[in-house]
Amino acid sequence: QPETVRDYALSICDAAGTYREIIRITGNYQRRRVHSLPAPLTLRTLRVDITATNGLDHARLMEIRVYR
Repeated sequence: QPETVRDYALSICDAAGTYREIIRITGNYQRRRVHSLPAPLTLRTLRVDITATNGLDHARLMEIRVYR
């Protein structure tokens, strides 16, 4: 599936405004991914940096869910 995101990273931003990468994935072929984040984790924002798809020239992120 050319629209599937292949390479991406998840970063968190702490209370001081500093971003830190917590997960990096390369070679993904699944449309749905579930990640368990290290706990305890305090963050202000979660950032997804998509660097490649499996063929399409752009990426579309449909949904992110974060549970406690």
